Amino acid sequence: MRVPVERREALERARLLLRALLTEGELKQLSEDVFLKVKSPSFPNREYRIPGFAGMVLVYENDKPTMRLCVGPTRMLPADDVIVTHLLLIRGDEQRYLSKANVFPYL
Repeated sequence: MRVPVERREALERARLLLRALLTEGELKQLSEDVFLKVKSPSFPNREYRIPGFAGMVLVYENDKPTMRLCVGPTRMLPADDVIVTHLLLIRGDEQRYLSKANVFPYL
């Protein structure tokens, strides 16, 4: 199946933006684990695990999973753009991010 040029360009722009925002260590961790670990800017001992593809964000407190967050775009975006969105919302306005998320207990 051939991917349209516009889609390929969107995927490449998303990949470049994600690479620009992450350190080499974060890129390596994302590549190896298929999720991005993001420390909470306002809750000590909290870490968000943003999936590299579709799925809920897992929240860990003191290295133990506590909840899952469902926050997603209203239209299709490249997976790397979804990661960037979660990353910027958590780092930029974590309280608003949490207020918009549907929260589910970790099972």
